[in-house]
Amino acid sequence: MKSYDERDEIGYLDDNSGYHWHGGKWNYRRVELWAKERGLLGESAVEYYRDTKAQTLKLMEEVGELAHAVAYRDEQGLKDSIGDCAVVLIILAAQNGMKFEDCLNYAWDEIKNRQGKLEDGLFKKD
Repeated sequence: MKSYDERDEIGYLDDNSGYHWHGGKWNYRRVELWAKERGLLGESAVEYYRDTKAQTLKLMEEVGELAHAVAYRDEQGLKDSIGDCAVVLIILAAQNGMKFEDCLNYAWDEIKNRQGKLEDGLFKKD
């Protein structure tokens, strides 16, 4: 079987899903395909793994690893953990019939005009 990068280069993943990032370096569709091949998405998936609760628990595991990387100033761990969280969120969105990009756009629309102030390194909304 060809690698995901090779499949993308030949257009395997460019299916007008809205997820293809020109240049073939990254797209959300790769994650969805990976998840489908492992039974996390699609009709043949084992219900336990498709369960939103299970994927949410996986996200909490990844956030814990993210916190560890921040606490220990582990740059590689931070990069890995942020990516792992994004992968889990892409799968969670797909399991619920959503596209990750739509979720990002929805969140952006919620915060783009938000007013507030910076306190202790956190932006606190009014």
